[in-house]
Amino acid sequence: MTDANTDIRPKLEVYLPDFTLQGQKIPFYIIWPNSLKLQIKIKIPKSFKILELYNLSESNFSTVDSEIVIKNVDVNGYLGGTFQTSLDPVPDRIEHIEFLINDGSSEQKYFKDVELFRQDVKLTESRNNKIVEYEDNKIKLSSTNKIENLGKGTAIVGFEILKESEVKESLPEGFEEFRNNLVKDLSVELKALQEKFPQYEEGISGFSSALNIPLPPREEDIKKFNEDIGLIDSYIRSDVQFLASFSEAIKMAYIKNFSLLVGVEELVSYLKSLKSARIILYDPLKTIQVEKGSHKLKLNMVIGDLANNAYQPIPLSDITIESDKNCRIPFYKLLD
Repeated sequence: MTDANTDIRPKLEVYLPDFTLQGQKIPFYIIWPNSLKLQIKIKIPKSFKILELYNLSESNFSTVDSEIVIKNVDVNGYLGGTFQTSLDPVPDRIEHIEFLINDGSSEQKYFKDVELFRQDVKLTESRNNKIVEYEDNKIKLSSTNKIENLGKGTAIVGFEILKESEVKESLPEGFEEFRNNLVKDLSVELKALQEKFPQYEEGISGFSSALNIPLPPREEDIKKFNEDIGLIDSYIRSDVQFLASFSEAIKMAYIKNFSLLVGVEELVSYLKSLKSARIILYDPLKTIQVEKGSHKLKLNMVIGDLANNAYQPIPLSDITIESDKNCRIPFYKLLD
């Protein structure tokens, strides 16, 4: 047992977050009085990788399996670093990290537990869904697909319509009017922004011109737009006032025109319900073009998360859509 007079615990601060998303980087640090000369060992799980160690020369540490041995630091009193976590088949798990710290007369152990979690989306499918659109433009579903997230992490869910699908993707109803008015109002906002920040004229002018590029854009248009976005990004990073003004310009233009999209209030209500379930619907305005008659919709469910992890797409059973006329249906209405 370590004598109380030589116990180094009260003099040390060891930090590691209590929880994080699977696949994210996690920081750690150890701080101690510079009057102490310490040797440190860190035992990490096999699922962790060492990304960076701070205040440490390569000659002063070694790694064996999942153990890091630190002989000395460059400036006494601090050691920091970053670990990379990984995705796990289990959506919620606890990993253990052990710090062994020796000051020459005693050794202390610090145990830190980190909860690693992720999304765990489940889809309850209804096979052969039949959707009928009546003359009053109301859509009746005989059955629906229900999405649930059983994990603690937020899920980003999208749907990819396959090439062989008889039902194709379309622009939302009211989109052209929305886009035209948005570009018009945003051009006005950007002109005022250019007058306020004349030093950023090149990027603002290029961004404004790009708004009028016809759809679908050509490859050279996309290249030029990315260059203009790069300039705007550099302005934003270096000028907090420009960031605030640019964000306000974008926001005002959207607020003025968002109501032009048909069914937007219903969509907003649906998105709010998903938020409480820790689900973000990617591309919520996705719409399908339905021709009169009976047609098969073939698609995959694509899942991501806030740590930019990629998951395997999930093939869905074919959905049979029946309609008494040509129409466009917001995709979210296929879901419960």
